Amino acid sequence: MPRAVLVAIALAIFASRANAEPMDLGNPLPRWVFVAFEVSPPDRPGQLDSVYTRNLPAWFVPADRAGQVSVSMPGELVESELMAGFDAIAGTFENFTWTFEAATGDVIAAGTAGVLARTLDWGPFESRVQPSIRVQMNTLKPAGFSPPKYLFGHEVFSFCSASSDPCQSVSPVRYDRRTGYVNAVGVLRIHWGGLDWETFAPLGEAVFSEAPGSLDATLQTASETATP
Repeated sequence: MPRAVLVAIALAIFASRANAEPMDLGNPLPRWVFVAFEVSPPDRPGQLDSVYTRNLPAWFVPADRAGQVSVSMPGELVESELMAGFDAIAGTFENFTWTFEAATGDVIAAGTAGVLARTLDWGPFESRVQPSIRVQMNTLKPAGFSPPKYLFGHEVFSFCSASSDPCQSVSPVRYDRRTGYVNAVGVLRIHWGGLDWETFAPLGEAVFSEAPGSLDATLQTASETATP
């Protein structure tokens, strides 16, 4: 991403208002909006509406399918803000993209993908590896997680069907136009070598809001200036 856009995004993050208006799904105008992700501690995947990131800029546009809109946060911010503390490999993460059904507020799909650097505990020794992850969530059906277990020294909450036993189900919440709150649920897939795991994805709970006009204009100008 061009440096001018990154600088403008950084300014938007620090200048964002705490009490902005909820994002208007009915307004098809392409623009910058804000998203704050719920980021409770990893050992509490079922904890809701508690700990949020600051407001992060994301780009709002009509989606390819009629009646849907897309909101996309730059991959650079996924790495520096959402994956802070998880050793994201710079330049590997895709934009975090949400597709909403504008009329109902349902999240048709939401997610991102990238590569992390992780330390695996093999008992007598440790090794540093780079697993790829892919997050896929929606508000169309519930998802759940099993009791925690340890895998190579990491606490893991395996993804499970909400109807299986034991499985703690998490109900999705479609977008609330009054508050900007949404909770998409789903799976986080981990791939390394010939190994694959499916864990519960705790990244779909968020609050969306409109960016102040001055910040939207600043970001838009930076984007247009950086375009060849």
